[in-house]
Amino acid sequence: MGDPLTAAVLIGGASMGIGAYGSYQQAQAQNEYMEDAYAAQSKAVALQQRMIRQDESVERRQLIDPARQSQARIRGTAGESGLGLGGTYEALARQADFDTQANLDILRQNTLLELLAAEQKIQPIAGQTYSPLLSGLSAGIGGFATGLSIGNALYPPT
Repeated sequence: MGDPLTAAVLIGGASMGIGAYGSYQQAQAQNEYMEDAYAAQSKAVALQQRMIRQDESVERRQLIDPARQSQARIRGTAGESGLGLGGTYEALARQADFDTQANLDILRQNTLLELLAAEQKIQPIAGQTYSPLLSGLSAGIGGFATGLSIGNALYPPT
């Protein structure tokens, strides 16, 4: 290698190629890992959301059944007294309906918040990808600069 500049450029080019290829491979591997992690987390969140919906169904049943029993007792008491469902009994029935509906609305809101919280667990990972091309170029440029420095140190200009 007679010309120091040629030697420096060759060393820089080799360093650039090695750095670019390694960085490109690393970015691809990182993207594959992120895709796998996202898929696994999505499955876990889907399972968690299914469990949240099942819990809501159980809690809904636990709210509705006692409300129906209460309504039946109100009707039964009104019928036994011979007063019908007017007046106080009607007001009690409306209040029981209102309370049940309010509790169901609260349950639904809480369920929606839980579902949203579960969904947000996977949001941070969703956009984390790397550009293999940019990673390769960046590493290549850095490798070329390093190679030039090494080449100039080994073969100083005369």
